[in-house]
This record gives sequence, C-alpha cells and structure tokens, in this order.
Amino acid sequence: MFFDIFALFEADGNGFDWRSVSTNNPEVQEAAKHAMKSLQQKSNSLFPYKLIDIILARAKVELLCLLYSLSVSFVITKPRQAPN
Repeated sequence: MFFDIFALFEADGNGFDWRSVSTNNPEVQEAAKHAMKSLQQKSNSLFPYKLIDIILARAKVELLCLLYSLSVSFVITKPRQAPN
C-alpha cells in the first residue's frame, strides 16, 4: 500500500514534528513486531519475548523516511513443561 506520507504531517520551521498515530494502524503493528524480533535477536535470553500491547505510537518524517516511536508492553515467556 502506497500513500503520501507528507500528507499526514505538517512542516514547521524545523522540519516535521512527532505526531500521534493509531496503535491499530497496520504499519505500527508491523513496526512493533519488528522491534520485538530485533530485541529478541540482540538479547541473551533463551526465552522468547511476546508483545502484549502497543501503549503509544508516534511517527515523524525524516530524510524521506517514516520513523516510529513506540511504547509497548511485553513479557518474556517460559516454555511449558511437558506433563510427567
């Protein structure tokens, strides 16, 4: 899906400011999944991370890119033990 990212933001004297965006936006959801995957890859934890909720999402246009700032809640899960 292609859309004009500049239509979503207004330029001020210093460029484009951070704007709140919906946490239900599919691109925000994908950015959160990517962030969790990146965090897991950089972690020393043997247990996977699970995204619980996106609390806050903001976006900014910079150098022709759309940047996201996300506040999320997540847990580190433990694998279930097999019953004896």
